[in-house]
Parts: sequence; C-alpha cells; structure tokens
Amino acid sequence: MTRVEAQGFRVAGSVVRVQGTDTIPVAGDWASLHEVTALGGVVLDSQLTSVSGAFGLVSPRGDSAATYLVAVEHHSIAYFSDPFRSTSIPTPTLLVYDTSSVEPPVLLGERHVILQPIEQDGTRRIIELWLLRNDGALTRVAPDTGQPVWETAVPTDAVDFEVAAADVSADAVYQRGNTIAVAAPIPPGERQILVTYLLPRNARTWTLPVDQQIPLLNVLVADSGATVTPAMVFEGWETVEGVPYRRFTAQPMASGVTLQVTARDLPLAQNVVVLVVVSLFALALVSAWVVWSRGRAPTAMPVDGDPEALAAKIAALDRAAGDRDDAQYALEREAMKQRLVDALAKRRDQA
Repeated sequence: MTRVEAQGFRVAGSVVRVQGTDTIPVAGDWASLHEVTALGGVVLDSQLTSVSGAFGLVSPRGDSAATYLVAVEHHSIAYFSDPFRSTSIPTPTLLVYDTSSVEPPVLLGERHVILQPIEQDGTRRIIELWLLRNDGALTRVAPDTGQPVWETAVPTDAVDFEVAAADVSADAVYQRGNTIAVAAPIPPGERQILVTYLLPRNARTWTLPVDQQIPLLNVLVADSGATVTPAMVFEGWETVEGVPYRRFTAQPMASGVTLQVTARDLPLAQNVVVLVVVSLFALALVSAWVVWSRGRAPTAMPVDGDPEALAAKIAALDRAAGDRDDAQYALEREAMKQRLVDALAKRRDQA
C-alpha cells in the first residue's frame, strides 16, 4: 500500500447517553482521536466533551495508509466510532450507556459449531461461534470474575481452549470448571465470541451440553457418516476446500438437551488438514462478519494487551492480506485495531 501524507484534519462529533427512547448529551467524558497503522498506534488528540456532549479533535496530519477512530470512555468502558480514513472524515455520534451488574440479562442468540476433520494424531478441533444479545438499555458488566455476565456449558472432555479475535477481549473470556465464562462488558446489541478447543484422541462420540435455549443452533460436521441425536434437521452438504460438511440445524434448541455427535471417518492427510483448519476458521469468521455487518453501536472493550505485539500482528496480517478485501481480513483486523487502541490508552494512563 502506497503511503501518502496529507494536511491535517478535524473531527467534530458528539457523545450521547441512551435513556429509554431519548438520548442525553454527555459532558465531561474524555474523547480521543486515534491513528492506527501497521507500525503501531498513537493518540493524536484528546479533550473533555462539552456541556452539549460535543468534541472537536484535531490531527496534525492525514496518512492514507492509516485508519482513524474516535474513542470515548464512559464509566470506565471504552466506546468506539466506526473506523475511517483521512480522506473521508465523519461527524460521529457515539452512543454510551449507563452500566448495571444485575440487568439486563445477556442472552444467547445463535450458536454455530464446526467439527473439523480428525487429524493424524487422532484429535479433532472444534470451532464455536456464540452470538450474545443484550436487549436492554444498559451495558451489562460483571461485578467480579466469580460472577460473569454470561457463561455456557462446554464438553467435559474438551481441552486446549483458545479465544480468537472477535467482539470482546480474549482476556475477558475464560474457562471455569465445565463452563466458558465472559466477564467483558456487553452493551445493548449483539456481540460475538469465537472459541476453539480439542477433543480427545480417537474420540468417535462427542457430547455437546445445551444449558440454555438457543433460537438458532447450527452444527457442521466434516464427516460423511456423522449423526446427531436427539435428531436435528439435516440441511444438506456444504463443501469447503473440497471437504464436505454435513449441516444440522435446530430453530430453536431447547435448554437441558445434551447432543451426541457420532463420527466415523478416518484421519486425513496432514496437508489436507492444514487447508481445512484455515478454511474453517475463515468460515467461522465469515459467519461472524455476516452478523457484525448488520450494523451495531460502537464496540465496548476492556483495556488490555501488549501494544507492540498487537501492532506486529496487524502488520503481519496486512502483509499476508495484500490487496484483498474479504470479510475474514476485515473482521480480524478491526478486532486487533480496537485492542491496540485500548492497550495504547492504558499505557498512556499508566505513564
């Protein structure tokens, strides 16, 4: 990407708090303008919002290779505008919310489960995408890690849990016993959680506990002889990188059910497994992108992360992406950028 330096610019906007059906100007919150490039990120300007909730932030330069966004911190939670370029300056209105540690409930709107082909060592990796929903008018926060905002049961024999880039910080998603818990603030709207884990070697049967009602459950299994009980609707085959997946759906899936997935296929060649791992991870991210691209309020994220490591990841992602502009790249880069901005703000506050 060719980098072009241009003259500075000014971003004017406002911060409002949602109260019922009304919006109320928010005074005295810090608003800041952030610039993020492949080399790292920096805060260009900060100011307190006025009595009318207004702010005017100035950048001394416009970098065509950079992405810019406005952040505001309200009740210790950071809210972000949509990212923009220096060639297209918006007039953002950032919505912020009061918080509560008791309401509204965080609900599971959708669950997408992908069972990858068995690998040469006999293990299978599972990818799960959870779409969480906050239908209220308050940002739900956790009073402590012992009382998460949401959690769900996971298979008791699963190991090696990992949290991938999505709508909340990986550090705010953790395993406790036989559940995965979320301690991140969840503002009104929808947020995605993406996790992966391994099944034991040579396991032919896998149980998936369902501890809460799910309006939509999708299970994709890379196994030509796979079955699911109690029976879900078989929707047909989907092929990714030449590998067929059986797709089962339930709308809705009742709480209290324990699904049993039975597979029988043998391990695949290692080179095929690598392709499947990459393509299925992309499939999960594309699914998340479909939900994400419906439009939503600015994302709320806790502050964490190592700025240098995050900047290096963004740079590596950009180099690998080249000129492509697909959904996986856009979602993954956006999540990394938001974590980088938070990490830089945290470092500034500790300085």
